[in-house]
Amino acid sequence: MKDFVVLHTEREGVRASQGIELKAHEETNGLRVFVGHGTGVIRGEVIFVNGTSTPGSRLMAQLTRVGETVGLRAAEVDARGHFAVEGMPAGTYWLQIHGYIPGARNQFARQQVNVVDAVVTEVTITLDLNPMPGSKP
Repeated sequence: MKDFVVLHTEREGVRASQGIELKAHEETNGLRVFVGHGTGVIRGEVIFVNGTSTPGSRLMAQLTRVGETVGLRAAEVDARGHFAVEGMPAGTYWLQIHGYIPGARNQFARQQVNVVDAVVTEVTITLDLNPMPGSKP
């Protein structure tokens, strides 16, 4: 079932970019959930500049369809900087790398990626690890 993802939701024809909250016993008429099936794979590597990943680091790779605000899939970046996200529907996505590395500023990198069904897309993304002001090396 990992090849299916919720692409977006609508309530009464209005797109719900942050999801839909349902209360107990609330009618669900007019609620639409759009589901996609994907066989695309993104395999990537994070290249660290101005530092290296350290013990206690935690990085995630998240994919969000261009024009949307809710991520579709995510994967943890391993200690070598590698990650893979499977079961992606074809389309254009923002790949975002974010997380925590002790002694470094807030970590964030982003680039667009095109996904094609039944194809492995190789990606390299750079994450700048400039130390936080006032931190000790």
